[in-house]
Amino acid sequence: MDRAMLTLPADFLDRPPARPASRRRYVLAGALCGLVVAVFARIWMRTISDEHVFTVPGTTLILLVFSGMGACAGVAFAWRRLGSTRRLFVQRAVALVPYLLLGPFTLLFLPGFTLALVLGHRGWRRLVRRALFAVTTAALAFILLIMLSRGPLTAALYLGLAYALFLTNRIAIEPRARDAPTPAPHPPGPWSEAVA
Repeated sequence: MDRAMLTLPADFLDRPPARPASRRRYVLAGALCGLVVAVFARIWMRTISDEHVFTVPGTTLILLVFSGMGACAGVAFAWRRLGSTRRLFVQRAVALVPYLLLGPFTLLFLPGFTLALVLGHRGWRRLVRRALFAVTTAALAFILLIMLSRGPLTAALYLGLAYALFLTNRIAIEPRARDAPTPAPHPPGPWSEAVA
């Protein structure tokens, strides 16, 4: 497995496919990944609920929402990999709008969104990136404490879901390699000669 798949940097996202692929393949793969994530999401929602009951309508809704989110991420990924004339705004909207269907749970996954912002925008001022990273870390720690109060399985499932949604955010938020600004070189400091 390619290590780049763990954080999805721009050069991995924009790399042309090794063999010819259709957009349909990306959409189906995204929907299948979304379906797998939906199973874990359903189990997680059962662990945080006070009423431990599976309902057919609730489970069906969760499966459809997460499969749709995966399919939208697949569309955005296909546009990146196969090339598209669509603007970056449209690509981001297609991948991020399904988050609105998560309702109040969206707040639990905001740390993944802000972490994707920090990782994807290396041209931002260092202070802004560090502040966002600190806030993200504090929010994630707080959410994890809440999840751990429900048990270690709940916390583990939450981390898995948060990571899956973080990857979707990376596909959406990471600037395309051709659109990304090149970061300004750092001026030499007193330690630069000692390191060299």
